[in-house]
Amino acid sequence: SPQDGRTNIVLVDLATREVTPIAGATSGIGSISIAANNRWIAWTDNYCGDSSQAWGPRGTTKVFDRDTGAVLDLGETFWLAG
Repeated sequence: SPQDGRTNIVLVDLATREVTPIAGATSGIGSISIAANNRWIAWTDNYCGDSSQAWGPRGTTKVFDRDTGAVLDLGETFWLAG
């Protein structure tokens, strides 16, 4: 769920301006890897993470299914493009 101090993933309905929180993701000092299309939103939590650094360990790639509202954790760390 969305949290302070993290990068929050949200859906925004441009017609109604309604914001729906999806998840909170650690973006760390590196960057957050994110990609989306009409059905899916995918992101990798703290892609450039390093457990020896203050920003914490690398996270895993998660996928939000817009049709079902489910968030799936793929259990691996992927860089997402496009």
